[in-house]
This record gives sequence, structure tokens and C-alpha cells, in this order.
Amino acid sequence: CLRNLVGLNVVGADIVEVDVHLTKDRRIVAMHDPTTERTAGTDLEIATTHSRRLRRLDVGSHKHEDFAGETIPFLEEVLDTIPPDRHLFIEIKCGPEILPVLDEVLTQSGKRSQVALIGFDIETLKAAKEILPDVPAHWLCDKKAWWPPGSLAKKAKAHGLDGVNVHWSAVTPDTPRTMSSK
Repeated sequence: CLRNLVGLNVVGADIVEVDVHLTKDRRIVAMHDPTTERTAGTDLEIATTHSRRLRRLDVGSHKHEDFAGETIPFLEEVLDTIPPDRHLFIEIKCGPEILPVLDEVLTQSGKRSQVALIGFDIETLKAAKEILPDVPAHWLCDKKAWWPPGSLAKKAKAHGLDGVNVHWSAVTPDTPRTMSSK
């Protein structure tokens, strides 16, 4: 909900993270899932649905009645909530088709320097660094990507990325021991 993002600014969060998808009519929406079933109760695939139809859905009621009537925000609206001294991590949940539109939205927002990109698809992030070379891009990984030791940083660097973010469940106190025993 956009109201949640505005609330974070009130409490002083330095960084906010949103997930994004590209709609059929090439609008970027802030949404975690590729469909609207979980949040709206109507099963529409974001990539094949026009943004006008998506915006008619209530995606707030599933959280609490206080959020009834909330709509799926456009990325431009999310960017508008980010104060000049704060930052936004944008997790790309789709493929490289979003990148030209993302480039345009970030440029028009004037907040390009306040954004970093994150995502699990290393090829999309590699393409992002080619289209948006000035925007930091960090690869999100899970424990499947750990082997061989040191491969994460090498792979990220080889793809021109700015960093690696290992999924929280990937690192345990046993990780160094299990890696060195393989």
C-alpha cells in the first residue's frame, strides 16, 4: 500500500524496498506477486493485464479493513513518497523488458541517484547495468548459489554488478564449516 510507504517516511526509515512488475500497457506497478490473487482475491496476471484494470482492484482489504480500497501503486507514485535524503531499493520481479520503462520513470522522477536495483535474475541485472549504468544493481542470492566458495562475488563482478545480497536464510553459523568441507 502506498499509505504504508508514506508511513515509513513519518517514522524516519532511511531505505524502503518495493517489488515491481511491468503491466501489459508498459506501466510499472509496485507488487510482490506476479498475479493479484493473494492480495486482491481476483487472479489477474500483471504482465498480461492493462494497468487501468489492475488499478480498480482493492489490494488493501486482505491486510486489514483500515486499508480497504487501496490500489496497486505505480512506481512514479512510490518515488514521489521518497524524501530527498532517503533511498529506495527496487526489486525487479520480472525480466529485462521492464528496463527501458524503468530508465524513463527514474529519469522523469529526478530521484535516480536515490535508487538501487535488486533482483534474483542475474541476466536482468546485467542488462540493467547496460541500460542504467549509473544505478547500483545488486544480485539477490540464496544458498544454492554458494558453491564453490567465492563464486558469488566473482559472478556478480563478471556481470558488472555492484554487489551481492545473500538471502537471509542462506547464511547460518554452520555455513563456513559446510562450505569448507565440500
